[in-house]
Amino acid sequence: MHPILFNLGETPVAAYGVLLAVSLILGWILSLRLAKLDKLPADLLGTGYVLSVGGGLLVARSMWLFANGELGDLSALVSLEAGGLSGFGGVLAGLIIAGLFCQNKKIPPWAWLDAAAPAFLIGMVIERVAAFLAGADFGHYVDA
Repeated sequence: MHPILFNLGETPVAAYGVLLAVSLILGWILSLRLAKLDKLPADLLGTGYVLSVGGGLLVARSMWLFANGELGDLSALVSLEAGGLSGFGGVLAGLIIAGLFCQNKKIPPWAWLDAAAPAFLIGMVIERVAAFLAGADFGHYVDA
């Protein structure tokens, strides 16, 4: 496990944050490419992707704060220095936002989700590697 990749001066750069950003960028590129192949409006779907990811991240952070009893501090919602994310909350919120966006713009939501599915899976694999590097979900050694 290697939670900190490097330091920028005094600021540590977390492996999870870097790999999450990489997965989101790769997801954007791949899903928009697949949307163009399916003759979907990639420019509109790019906007939908940004809204879904942004909303998903905010909900994921809010759910993590709620689960850890820290929801009272609203500045923690956008803090990059402490805490984590609730993956299930983020994915659920992102799907709901994407569905509402597609419905509002008269884009077939199943076609968009079909174009986004491979990118989603690649993103999940990268995120799992990031979680491993961060030491999440695997616990700590204990004395027997």
